[in-house]
Amino acid sequence: MDTNEWVELTDPKSKATFYANPITGDCSWKRPLNVKPRDEENEWWELFDDKHGLPYYYHTKSGKTEWLKPIGVDVIPLIVIQKALANNNMDIQNNCEEIKSEKGSTPSILNEFDVMQMSDIVPPTIAQDVRELSNGERITISAPISVSKRFERPFSESRSLPDDLKTEINQFMIDGFAKKFFATHKRGIFRRKVPVEQMLMFEKDSIGSPLMSMRRELHKDAIKCFKIIQTIMGDRPNKGLNIPEAMSFLLEKGINRGELRDEIYVQLCKQLTKNPNILSIYKGWELMCVLSTGFPPSKNFEEYLKSFIQSRIYEFNDEKIATFCRFALKKLERICRTGPRGKHLTIPEIERIRESPLNPSVFGETLEDIMGMQKNSFPDLKVPRILPFLTEAVLNLGGQKSEGIFRVPADSEKVSELKLRIENDRYDLKDIQDPNIPAALLKLWLRDLAEPLIPSEAYEACIEDPENVERVMLLLQQLPEYNRNVIQYTVKFLQVIAHPDNQPFTKMTVQNIAMVFAPNFLRCPSDNPQVIFNNTKYEQIFLRTLILNLA
Repeated sequence: MDTNEWVELTDPKSKATFYANPITGDCSWKRPLNVKPRDEENEWWELFDDKHGLPYYYHTKSGKTEWLKPIGVDVIPLIVIQKALANNNMDIQNNCEEIKSEKGSTPSILNEFDVMQMSDIVPPTIAQDVRELSNGERITISAPISVSKRFERPFSESRSLPDDLKTEINQFMIDGFAKKFFATHKRGIFRRKVPVEQMLMFEKDSIGSPLMSMRRELHKDAIKCFKIIQTIMGDRPNKGLNIPEAMSFLLEKGINRGELRDEIYVQLCKQLTKNPNILSIYKGWELMCVLSTGFPPSKNFEEYLKSFIQSRIYEFNDEKIATFCRFALKKLERICRTGPRGKHLTIPEIERIRESPLNPSVFGETLEDIMGMQKNSFPDLKVPRILPFLTEAVLNLGGQKSEGIFRVPADSEKVSELKLRIENDRYDLKDIQDPNIPAALLKLWLRDLAEPLIPSEAYEACIEDPENVERVMLLLQQLPEYNRNVIQYTVKFLQVIAHPDNQPFTKMTVQNIAMVFAPNFLRCPSDNPQVIFNNTKYEQIFLRTLILNLA
């Protein structure tokens, strides 16, 4: 969240509306200029409970509180304000006086705020969560985990979930999904039914049938997948199996055979549950990171898997496992939105993904994180290093005179090869002569950013009046610094491609370029296909306005 960004809040007790800056802790009755759009249906506040040393989450409409962060919504972080007031922070108190003089009284949220509560908001109790879980109520476990180092808390034992809450979460997952979709397993001479809880625990033996209910013709593949998972994790003797190739096999099965996707994920979750070998656990989470970049689980299994990963982040008090979990959760969020990969990952790509959690890539990350990676090596560079490299590569290879640049497809293998070079910090164009290769990779990099160039909260404002030049330029200046710098750099590059002198060669008008690049600048936050389709023309107009008018 930008330090200049304010949010509109409603005091739960008095119902009065006021404005707060969650980063600085400032509050005001007057509406500031930069107020984030409000979604009252999905508004959650993040507060802090000192008793357990954990944040908790309050849904403003229903009054419900939960321990675990909700999925797919913007959560307003109010911990700074909460703690500042609790500690009698002078700046906040001064702002309270300012508020009082403006409207005659301070919001009750400021008068009655202490470390444990905000007006009548209290943290959820363990007993409350047990009742909800026992009744089968669905709970939302997590939102996409930000990889921003600025917002990550230091790892410590105090961040662990309470043991009784973890137990209830695990039991909820078993009762909720497993009993509905798992196959029945029997064991022993009396063929007693194996409890679901036992089915989901680590074992060194092979399985005789799939864990999930599925067509019989897939049973053989499912059993083989489990053996491969055991081998990858080191729980089964490796008789010459190449680990990246084994991972490729699982990816291929998951991408091509939809029915096997949940089975593969469930098998891996099983082997990560009560596994006594920490090295096996490391390898299992590494595999989870690879799988989550290749194919999603079914909609039925999606919440279960996200819950499983989220609950393991603090289970072992192990930062390496926590890093794997955050990476897998982030990739899972994305793959659930985009669907399975269209092509299989190459062995070098798999190798790179295995390294990515502990050695992040410049692809698929936030601009803030990418800039953080290069701040020591390139402290004066205002945009990610990859951006000038790729744009200059396009121009140096004659892209401004190449017909159909950015529309003509490039050799996918060569694009993947260049991507791997950059991920391995090799910024060179050796043996690359086709400008369409860096052009395609530029679009991929923009499209693959963890957060869009135009932040989701600014999306509606950008398409509201996209032909209004003054408004568009003002909106650009209000964007976060990294986003603004990348947009300005990219648009100036596109102005070169779209120059009238180049159009006879490229056949790419401003409108054509806007059509190609708009999806890389703006991502419609709606899941409604009709809304996405209707907004497309306004996204293109917005980018065309930038290309034609940015000085």
